[in-house]
Amino acid sequence: MIARLDALERQIATIGPVDTEDIEEDLLDFEELIGELEQRIDEDINWQLGDLLWRVDVLTQAIESRPWGEDFLRQQFGPSPGW
Repeated sequence: MIARLDALERQIATIGPVDTEDIEEDLLDFEELIGELEQRIDEDINWQLGDLLWRVDVLTQAIESRPWGEDFLRQQFGPSPGW
């Protein structure tokens, strides 16, 4: 048993520093990928919000163009300078 422990101790003593260069490069690649994904998500959200606002504006204009439109918008959203 002691001989085994001595052999194990010698093996542990001969272990050199761990090469973490590959792991560090992988981490940097992941950080870059996460940054790119965050940018794409931000751009997509901005595009979707812009599209949504455009659609709301078009629909509001369509409702306003009807004889009953201004009254409808006023009932739903209260007084507005444009209605």
